[in-house]
Amino acid sequence: MNAGYDNPISAYLFSFSPGETVQDIANRLRRARSLGYRQIIVTYSSKQGHKQVAFDDQYWSALDALVEACRGENMPFWLPDFTCFPTGNPDNGLVEHPELNKIFLDERHIDFCGPLPGATINIDQVRRIAFGKALHRFENKDISSRKEIALIACRLHDNPENAAAPFLDEDTFISLEKFAKDGYLTWDVPEGRWRVFTLFTTRETSGRSGFVNLLSRESVALEIDRVHRRIYEHLKPVLGKLWYGFFYDEPEAGNDGGEKVFDFFMLPGKRSKFMDDCEVYSWSPEMPEELAKRDADWNLKLPCIFYDGIGDTYKDFRFTYMDAVSSLIAANYAKQVYAFCRERGIYYFGHSLEDENSHARLGCGLGHYFRHQYYQDEAGIDVIAGQILPGRDQAVTWYGVANADGEFYHYGLSKLASSEAHITPHKHGRSVVECFALYGQQGLAERKFVLDHIMVNGVNRLYLMDEGCYTEPMEYTASLIDYSDQICGVMYTSQSEIRTAILYHAEAEWREGEKAQKFQKPAAALAREQISYDIIPADVFEFPEKYHTVTDKGLQINGHSYGAFIVPACEKLPKAIASFIRTCDKTGFPVFFVDRVPKMFAANTTPTPLSELPNAVRRSITPDIVLESAQKKWFRYLHVTRGEEEFYLIHNEAPMGGAQAMITLPTTSEIFWWDVPTRKLIRPAQEQATNGTVRLSLRFGQYEMKILYLPNQKEVHEPVVTFKDAQPHVGAWEMCCPDGSIKRAQGNVPSRPETYAGPGVYGRFVYTTTAVFCKKTPCWLDLGAVSDCCEVFLNGQSLGKRSGTPYLFELKDVIREGKNEVRIELYTSASNIRTEKAIFGIPVDSLSGVPYSLVLPMGLQGPIQWLYSE
Repeated sequence: MNAGYDNPISAYLFSFSPGETVQDIANRLRRARSLGYRQIIVTYSSKQGHKQVAFDDQYWSALDALVEACRGENMPFWLPDFTCFPTGNPDNGLVEHPELNKIFLDERHIDFCGPLPGATINIDQVRRIAFGKALHRFENKDISSRKEIALIACRLHDNPENAAAPFLDEDTFISLEKFAKDGYLTWDVPEGRWRVFTLFTTRETSGRSGFVNLLSRESVALEIDRVHRRIYEHLKPVLGKLWYGFFYDEPEAGNDGGEKVFDFFMLPGKRSKFMDDCEVYSWSPEMPEELAKRDADWNLKLPCIFYDGIGDTYKDFRFTYMDAVSSLIAANYAKQVYAFCRERGIYYFGHSLEDENSHARLGCGLGHYFRHQYYQDEAGIDVIAGQILPGRDQAVTWYGVANADGEFYHYGLSKLASSEAHITPHKHGRSVVECFALYGQQGLAERKFVLDHIMVNGVNRLYLMDEGCYTEPMEYTASLIDYSDQICGVMYTSQSEIRTAILYHAEAEWREGEKAQKFQKPAAALAREQISYDIIPADVFEFPEKYHTVTDKGLQINGHSYGAFIVPACEKLPKAIASFIRTCDKTGFPVFFVDRVPKMFAANTTPTPLSELPNAVRRSITPDIVLESAQKKWFRYLHVTRGEEEFYLIHNEAPMGGAQAMITLPTTSEIFWWDVPTRKLIRPAQEQATNGTVRLSLRFGQYEMKILYLPNQKEVHEPVVTFKDAQPHVGAWEMCCPDGSIKRAQGNVPSRPETYAGPGVYGRFVYTTTAVFCKKTPCWLDLGAVSDCCEVFLNGQSLGKRSGTPYLFELKDVIREGKNEVRIELYTSASNIRTEKAIFGIPVDSLSGVPYSLVLPMGLQGPIQWLYSE
């Protein structure tokens, strides 16, 4: 069986450098092709580390060599819109146009205890206050660049427990501009404790210098002119032939930097929590107009961005501020670049930083995943440094964070991309992941687990870093790439069938910070009970025409119909969502408030506890799968349709070992299991029930993903395999260790390498045995559990390579009556390797999450079975 999609899908992250010859590049391209790739995504390695370099003659010469090599090897490529990471540097254009650099909102203040009639303050000195503990964070001190936009007084409330600063009484804001003259403020300070704020814009920050202001249309236009347009003019003759388009990588709001350049937790309000925190916030010339659209008194409320209050005003204004910022990033950055590309037929995609929930924050993020992602051709994410590993769906350790949000990586990250692809019409269901950066030496079976996880969560195109194989032959990686391409080919040409929609938490977190429940909490609860979900932003209700949203009888977005809407715990909802929920009261469409009901609905609505959510939802929808297993909580699934055909991807994500599962599907169709490496359909035993369902019991190996195929009314032309019997292998085994020593054993399971080499050895083990068959010969060989990749030879002929479970080999035309010689070459997991390779000057083993992962059992573990079709 073929996927029915012949265009390239997977891509290899490939670098080119100045000084390389066309032949040098061509040789490396041939290696990439040997690894199974038919297209590449390139990065420019200037040999200056991560220092930004110019689009100079050296760059264009290197690019020309790349083009010639790709033409000779017929290898299409994608090009980044930057020279060195990350996206956003307009080739030193901001040196020539300093007025287009990033600008930020900051504040200084002084406190008074009134009454003080006729108090006179040197307000110029207040504007010049330096917060001592933050001096090191300002690379460029330029007080003259500060431009005051508000002078405000506010009454202070007592310090709450554990707060670093007093709370504001937001109902007492007073504008003081009319009392200021010639650098002095003369004001009758009322009774009580008061704080006088000067709010100003500045270019002072410790963020990356020389990067455009993503909120500013004019600043982004400079980047387009200095980067996108120049590359387009240079590559225009090969556009659509060799050069497919641009990808971007992790542009930043950039209101933090230096030692905190990867501050994943950048949201308004930090000065109430940290005494030495001196964060500034993103701004642009367009911000006053954007804020005025949302709040006529915006300038009075600016202190709320920095300090907490005692009412709701500060929360609402933080929402207003973040709404304006993320809308400007979408309109002035994402939309503007996308329009340039679309007018010229340039395909465009990429991703911002999603790590540790930064997708909904500032700093290294862009404030709102769905807003900036809307304006591109595919929805993108990044999986890095061991963020996704078996069993790490609670706390997870990777180089970015010591105690990371494993729940987000396993139940949220891939779903961001697949959900955006589902709900946005012009994406046509397409999503892409950059994967394996800083993953280190990972075994191919473990890599297959990560790819299966990404695909079962709906992402349908992959571009991969690192070759994936070490001393083992390149064909193993090629077999894994072929495997994922076949599955992505099905998904790329299908529609995902998703049963529920979970509200994206960005707007709630902007208001409430940590008190807002993140969408991955209900997502995890549903996934563990095999209930499918998309993540949807409030914008699908605010801008229904953009998303083709229909809500008169339920919830349909871009042709996808959902059976329930789930709201993570929050205090307040945007007006458009509240309006939809009130419509649901009339239509009867199920809405679930998890753990807490927003105030506007609290009077007559009961929350659903997170622990009870799956059962409550399942009673309200029409499930498309029922799965029973002792390992139920570790199974994930995806249901897609292609015309009359249906496919179910079902993945065992348990941290170790196989699992038996009883699966019930709502169909009257015969069900087949698609063995991707052999392109064969296997008919498992199944029972047609009278209620229009089919039940089948399936055994899943460690990390195995099975793809069930339901042809429905479509006629099946491929040969179908039906296993009638399975017999264990019985015979003597020889195991040749990497050091050349020979170990012997009897029975179905050969010797274990750990017995002789310890638990952490990496290398090739060769097993040999004989099998004798009289009259009746088997048709397939099942090796059971294997430590990693392997190749089987029968009577001297290769039966193929496998990179992960299932280790199933067809014997047709090779098996014979009488004596058969079996040779199995396998490799232990490459995660056992230790390497001297360094990135950023740090050993890769210190960056990746893989070296401190579970050490897997090694070798050929079995049980080994001969399978018979008759």
